[in-house]
Amino acid sequence: MQDVLDTKGVLRLVQSIPSPKAEPFKMWLAEVTTTTLSRQEHPTSFEASRDVAKRGGKVANTAKEEYERTTGVKAVSSLNASDKPALEIQAPKSEDDEG
Repeated sequence: MQDVLDTKGVLRLVQSIPSPKAEPFKMWLAEVTTTTLSRQEHPTSFEASRDVAKRGGKVANTAKEEYERTTGVKAVSSLNASDKPALEIQAPKSEDDEG
């Protein structure tokens, strides 16, 4: 048996990932959607290919917007990957850690 998610399930999975780490998944989701649409529709012109790419990107944007709506946290920040320590999410220290 295989575990499979529908589009809604994938979007829920993506939105559950803390925002700095979710961006690669959103990009992946946009790429996979665009590739799938291209294989299904076989666009033969620039305009048709551009339409497929826009629709694929809309899937990622929908995931971002749903994440922001659900968590109240912006998914995009001014930080970038060259400052990796700033992107890492630190777990709050518990009282046990302070001893």
